[in-house]
Amino acid sequence: MSKDSFPGLRDLGTINVIPIATNGLQGLRSGPYFYQQASFHHVYREFPDSQSAFFSAITQSPISGQFIEHRPTDHVAVPSRLYSPPQTPKLPLSGLRFASKDVFDVAGLKTSAGSRSFFELSDPEPKSAFIVQKLAALGAVLVGKAKNTQFANGEDPQEWIDYRCPWNPRGDGYQNPDTSSSGSAMAVSSYPWLDFAIGSDSKIELLFPTFRYQELPRSALMRTFLACGSIACPAAAQGIFGLRMSTGALPHEGAFTISKYLDTSGIFTRSIDILHLVSSKLLEGASEPGRSPPISEVIEPAAPPPPSVIS
Repeated sequence: MSKDSFPGLRDLGTINVIPIATNGLQGLRSGPYFYQQASFHHVYREFPDSQSAFFSAITQSPISGQFIEHRPTDHVAVPSRLYSPPQTPKLPLSGLRFASKDVFDVAGLKTSAGSRSFFELSDPEPKSAFIVQKLAALGAVLVGKAKNTQFANGEDPQEWIDYRCPWNPRGDGYQNPDTSSSGSAMAVSSYPWLDFAIGSDSKIELLFPTFRYQELPRSALMRTFLACGSIACPAAAQGIFGLRMSTGALPHEGAFTISKYLDTSGIFTRSIDILHLVSSKLLEGASEPGRSPPISEVIEPAAPPPPSVIS
């Protein structure tokens, strides 16, 4: 057998054709591969991270399942969807690619929580966060860790210290990407090869006042408070869909914790259909909606004292 046996390949510049025994390859899915040292290997396409949305790219061994991190990175290696089996009731998210905010643990990798020192002092995590595990079990493919502010606190672009703030693709490219999950929202809004991303929300932004000076005289300075949090705020800033799950609707195990009373997960996507698919499958078997723990204590503020009268 030679390249002359395949005129089409010869015309494409093929140098050689190597016959390979197909024994043991019956389970190999159709798709692009490269052959090296008697083994087939997946082919990845590298996409540039032009908006600086990612801390790292992640690939996964098809044999051991081990995650391999490429950090830092200015490109993201993305596998072909052909490697994933067809979507089924057991694998409803098969082939969908997602990015994770770097507050969720990934087995075998370190979690930075947006801090270089925290990353250097941390050990590789023994297992993935609950939400990462469940998405993988549903067939979704993790391709990287998206950027977030240090320890997931709300920060403006000029306040990013250890890492550079992602660039918002909307408007003139200099708009604020908004709050801690900005990398996840940025990746979804910027890259068509990414189907969705996960973030977290603690509503801690309620504690930080911001001031609006535009079109207001100094005497009419208006003090406002951010109330949308780390899912709705970046989704609005990037013009995409964002869903903040109710606190407690999904276990938050394996995630960097700011407040055990407020922390929850969320989803970003460009498609309302993908948002419905991912959220509905993630929440299958979760606690029933509207079922909150029974109220154990009610604190009622005392009435203010009557004003004193100065005669």
